[in-house]
Amino acid sequence: MRENHLHRVDCNNFFIQENPVIVRWVAALTMATNDLIFCSNKIRDTKLDYEHMYLFRLALAHTREIAKVVGEAKENDDIKSFISALSIEAQENYIKIMRSLGTYEDGSLVKGVLKLPRDEVFHYPDIKGEQWNSLVDDILALDRISIEFNTADLTIMGGRYRFIDDLLWKRVEQRLTSEIVNQLSIITVDLFSFIDCVFEYLVTKNKI
Repeated sequence: MRENHLHRVDCNNFFIQENPVIVRWVAALTMATNDLIFCSNKIRDTKLDYEHMYLFRLALAHTREIAKVVGEAKENDDIKSFISALSIEAQENYIKIMRSLGTYEDGSLVKGVLKLPRDEVFHYPDIKGEQWNSLVDDILALDRISIEFNTADLTIMGGRYRFIDDLLWKRVEQRLTSEIVNQLSIITVDLFSFIDCVFEYLVTKNKI
């Protein structure tokens, strides 16, 4: 039986005292944090290449989604006021997050680096070929169409179409350099650190 090392901490509901905008913003940040931590832990633990790829695609999608929230929050006065009450370290941390994820201008990380790879490797190919427009040529150029079967599972659940895994991973490598992946990793850690500061502030602020 797997040992459980989880320890749960409950506290009074400090959200009752907060503006609804702050509640929604913090909820979005915590959802993203949970999702990205889950993906990171699973990527670290798995030894299967296609699981690595799927989890990476998933993490890319989560990062793109939280970028939308960061961008929307940029001009919100209630959120700016909330952040100004945090520690200097937390404020500086959020400035770094905003610089990376808060803008959609040409050449930005979100538009130029994050959105296109996310769209191509997470969304399924569209029939018109507007995304991943080389897909048909990429498939036709393959020497073999590889399908993998699990000999321990002879049902339909035991099959995997490996040719599309190979093409997806090749596409990821074309779009995302190791430098960009490292940059995304740093942003993720900054997000984790920031939300931790937010909760520390909320707990301290509402402590009786």
